[in-house]
Amino acid sequence: MKLNIQSSSQHLMFEQDSTFSGQFSSFAHTGTEYLHHIEQNIIKIKHQLPCLKHLVICEEKYKFTPDDFKAATRAQRKVTTNYSISHLKTSEEVLSSDKFDKPSLVGTSEGKSLASTYLAKNVEDLRIKENITIDVDSELHLTTCCCKDKPCKCFPFCTPVRAYFNARDGFTRKELLHDIKQCKGEAEMSQIDWLINCPTQLLQGDSCASIVSSGDIDAVVLHLFTLSHLWPKNENASYKNTVYVILKKANHMFDIYNITAILETLEKKTLDKHIGIKVAIALSLGGNDFLPKFHSISHSTKLDTYMNIESINRLLVQITEENNKVACILFDTRVYKEYLKHIYCPKNYSSVSLTYQEVRQISIQLPSKKQREGTRNPQLWLPPESVVEKLARNVSCLIKYYLSAGNHSAQLPDFLTEGCLVKTSTGEIEYDFGDDAYIKDIHSLITIPQEDIMLKISGKKKTIKRKLLATPQKGRNRKMKPKASTPK
Repeated sequence: MKLNIQSSSQHLMFEQDSTFSGQFSSFAHTGTEYLHHIEQNIIKIKHQLPCLKHLVICEEKYKFTPDDFKAATRAQRKVTTNYSISHLKTSEEVLSSDKFDKPSLVGTSEGKSLASTYLAKNVEDLRIKENITIDVDSELHLTTCCCKDKPCKCFPFCTPVRAYFNARDGFTRKELLHDIKQCKGEAEMSQIDWLINCPTQLLQGDSCASIVSSGDIDAVVLHLFTLSHLWPKNENASYKNTVYVILKKANHMFDIYNITAILETLEKKTLDKHIGIKVAIALSLGGNDFLPKFHSISHSTKLDTYMNIESINRLLVQITEENNKVACILFDTRVYKEYLKHIYCPKNYSSVSLTYQEVRQISIQLPSKKQREGTRNPQLWLPPESVVEKLARNVSCLIKYYLSAGNHSAQLPDFLTEGCLVKTSTGEIEYDFGDDAYIKDIHSLITIPQEDIMLKISGKKKTIKRKLLATPQKGRNRKMKPKASTPK
């Protein structure tokens, strides 16, 4: 399938995961076959984008991937009872020029780390006769701290490998990029770091593309956030160079997003130059690797609520600038509670006239005579205020994490101390929402008399007048005139 992006793209950021899915997926049986499959894919991309000069392949870095941050993702992982001994195998037994043990590569942390560094270690074996520079951002050259003092507060970083190829000789040389200290473990984040450093090498009309082999839609959110405040613009407020995000899907299909065009449309519609940042945060509130998803509440509902309520749109996210650059982003916990109150309030009631606790009680037990005996599914309950306050701390950490995009060596926020995460004695990461997140007696939650809520919402309920023609009426037998024409 030909990628439907402009042929003037000169810089391509490629995110690859260690499970060999996505653009570089293969049924290889040896390391040599795997490298051959990679080179064929690179040649194919080069032919589709003749102007391509620079390709960056960002690997996941498993030795310091911020997995501690991702409590939402870890909670979804299934624990199996099968125990593997793959981690006992040597690296040569798992992946080498004549070995490719996929179960070990996919099923163990050691195998994933080995797979993520194999390309960087053997990049000179790629038989690519094209004029192209390939950077491999992996954990092959990982620098760790040798501090004697414990606990150590140093951040590990990786040094990328750059390989040069030309049309006559193929591979010519490689070097370590010592001026880059990559601290981002997530491939999607390191991908953006490289992208933000491209504009100085771009001419007017050139474009860039980020290919995400995992197909993770969160990459679109990250690009919206970062490009909104870091990508250069023309004097007419349009972006100088087009940026695409290409999500690899099943059956050799791609979802292609023109990020700069999306941002220009949003900015023109709202007259807000920071709307990309705000939309990205609103989409993140719907749930991602770092924040839990609210049951039965879609991302579109979260975004529509944020965009359509003026007070929430104006106050939830406060952006401060210094020298025309974003310096600080504050997330208002009080407005966040109002935001959730509006989402959980039934559509036929007015959330403005109800308190947070009243909406929470309505979400637990509807204030109608028919529903008073039972309670609703706990997954549909509005969380307690104290839980929302703790969750807001995680949102603030996530915003700081997003703000680190574009800087390879930026220090990342500590979700364990600044957020609402806790590490158990077994090393698992869990949310710490406090005592109010646990309920012993459901009936103890009904603290407001139902009659008081009924009185408060009486007259506030939105009613829709019945249309008599569309309503069956007892004792009236009337044949409806057919709307469609009948042939004579």
